[in-house]
Amino acid sequence: MRYPPQFLDRLRQHYRLSEVIGQRITLKRSGREYSGLCPFHNEKSPSFTVNDEKAFYHCFGCGAHGDVIGFLKEYENLSYPQAVESLARQAGITLPQPTREQKQQIDRAERLYQVMDAAAHWFTLQLRLAGGSEARDYLARRGLSDETVKEFRLGYGPQKRTALKDALMQRGFSEAELREVGLLATLEEGGNSFDKFRGRLMFPIHDGGGRVIAFGGRLIDPEAKGPKYLNSPDTPLFKKSYNLYHLDVARRAAAKSGSLLVVEGYMDVIALAQAGFPQAVAPLGTAITQEQLGMLWGIVSEPLLCLDGDAAGWRAMERALDLALPLLQPGKSLAFVRLPQGEDPDSLVQKHGKAALETLLAQKMPLIDVFWEKYYGQRPHQTPEQQAGTEQALKIAVDRIHHPSVRSHYHQAIKERLWNARRVTATRGKGKPADPQAKTALLQSRVALMPAAAQQRHGREEAFLTLMLLFSHYPALWDGAWEEALAEAAFGTAGHAAMRDALLHAAQEDAMTSRETLQAHLAAALGAGAWRGFLKETAHTLPKSLLKTGEAEGLPVAQQQLDHVTRRLELMALEETYAEVHARFTQTLDPILMERLDALRVRIGEMKFTQGYFPEEGTP
Repeated sequence: MRYPPQFLDRLRQHYRLSEVIGQRITLKRSGREYSGLCPFHNEKSPSFTVNDEKAFYHCFGCGAHGDVIGFLKEYENLSYPQAVESLARQAGITLPQPTREQKQQIDRAERLYQVMDAAAHWFTLQLRLAGGSEARDYLARRGLSDETVKEFRLGYGPQKRTALKDALMQRGFSEAELREVGLLATLEEGGNSFDKFRGRLMFPIHDGGGRVIAFGGRLIDPEAKGPKYLNSPDTPLFKKSYNLYHLDVARRAAAKSGSLLVVEGYMDVIALAQAGFPQAVAPLGTAITQEQLGMLWGIVSEPLLCLDGDAAGWRAMERALDLALPLLQPGKSLAFVRLPQGEDPDSLVQKHGKAALETLLAQKMPLIDVFWEKYYGQRPHQTPEQQAGTEQALKIAVDRIHHPSVRSHYHQAIKERLWNARRVTATRGKGKPADPQAKTALLQSRVALMPAAAQQRHGREEAFLTLMLLFSHYPALWDGAWEEALAEAAFGTAGHAAMRDALLHAAQEDAMTSRETLQAHLAAALGAGAWRGFLKETAHTLPKSLLKTGEAEGLPVAQQQLDHVTRRLELMALEETYAEVHARFTQTLDPILMERLDALRVRIGEMKFTQGYFPEEGTP
């Protein structure tokens, strides 16, 4: 309900703000104010201030600001009325009596909350009964513990057409009430109603106060008709665009961790929470909306969107970029985490654990990198006309930012990137090396949009090029074991194949005695210009320091790099084998092939995560 301004003022004046906040966090007096570590984001030095005279708090780090009601609402994760009622109860102040119309609205809403809570209890019970065995088996296959199932109040909607309807109406709820909260459906106007969620694993959706306001349901039988996921429609309790799954818990977890993860679906959220990431939320069957983005920014300044590493994931990044661009504010942005191809947050943590996701979170992409790749990296800019068109597209896109200060900083950042891009372009062909970091970043973004098979071929060729560069600087690593693999390697250009042939010829001529001897042989075999071109093209694949260090001093690190590339090639071979076995299994359903797939999956997972996803070698 809406409270009279006079009542709210009386409530604020009753409390000394520093005492209310000081009961929950440590405050130190600083002149006429108090300061401490902000409870709404993770910080090491105090930026949170409390002013009793003005009766407000403010954080200079995350922008949190408000009065005693606002603080209790955010800190305790309450709705505004709940915060008011809590403060009034503690102060012994009687709440104003609602009007008859307000009381009717409150009573109606409370009745609908009771319907939803009863439905959640009933779905939970059905999951435990004999009819829920298939849903329980599904949850077990997805790796969810009994504690996690209980924590998220997961349930099951039986196939029977009116099972929920009959059960709740026997408890005194009317058919009209069940319709109003979206639990029933009809095939035609005026027809008989039936349960909306049948044969589905049920996910209760809660509001900020932890009350059930809606449901999501996933089909258990893969052969059943209907959408795989089904959500409640908009109701008096629930507006899809204004809610996020798990927000009631994630808000408090985000205040402690300083991060908020946005994933695609319910199971991603649940798997992350079980793995130790309770600060995850998901939109409700749609892409992120403006209203949801505002909710996210009300919790953290830079939510992290965890997206798949394939072309669909990149398109999702671009959609989020287009949504956020006009809404950017000082200190408010988005960051993106791209997962390996074929993985989602659920599968990632199930297979490889918490550390795998932590590694990827540390490699997040800021919004401007996605902006630059979309409006520059994916557009042609080789000719003057193309450059002008690209710059115009960049300007138009930046001008979509409403906030003048953010827009000005983006214009400046884009000018700097354009200048660097022109400088890199201008130096090509003049013997000056291009920026290896920019080249690598652009290459990675291009590769991510390739089909899987093309990515595999590209990755293998890159690995062999790295090997040849490594051997050319550290010939002591050559032991002859690579001769057959290099001879059989496929290269996309004649120049790469020529380098391979020159290296194999050097080994046969015993020219592997020193760096100087080997490089002289390669330059003679390829031609000085082609040799320099190979060095320039591949320099980004190894650390600069390794290429400049003397043979003896750099040999231990070079050996580590060799081991690293060796394992990377082994991983690619395993993944190819897995794809071949999987294709045969889908045709024959041979249980022996299934066992081999499981063994390969385990081996691939072990190799990926003992190497931290094989980070790029070419670090400065």
